[in-house]
Amino acid sequence: MSNEEKDQSTFTLSCWGCHKEVKLPYTGAAQLQKELNNLVKGGWVKRQFAPNAEPWFCGLDCAYQSIPAKQAEEWWNKQIKVVRSVSQITKSTTFLFGMVVVSFIGLLLLSLWK
Repeated sequence: MSNEEKDQSTFTLSCWGCHKEVKLPYTGAAQLQKELNNLVKGGWVKRQFAPNAEPWFCGLDCAYQSIPAKQAEEWWNKQIKVVRSVSQITKSTTFLFGMVVVSFIGLLLLSLWK
């Protein structure tokens, strides 16, 4: 191995489904984006399970049929349901608190009216 090969930076991309790895040269962001575009042309895909949860897969089969993909989909669906239920509870609590405040202000105004 030459000194030039030893000194070259690399970037490794792993398939989240089957753990296949591709080692890419890294000389900067522009080169990396070019290499990623080539991988996409070769079938690699990113699958979004949730915001900021977009792992790479070597193909659509791995992205939708692999065990890690199915487990992630199930886990994220549960998390989204939890967030929605907490959000609904927060909305209900805020509404009820608002009603208490409005009632209190109404009673205060009625007592001052006399």
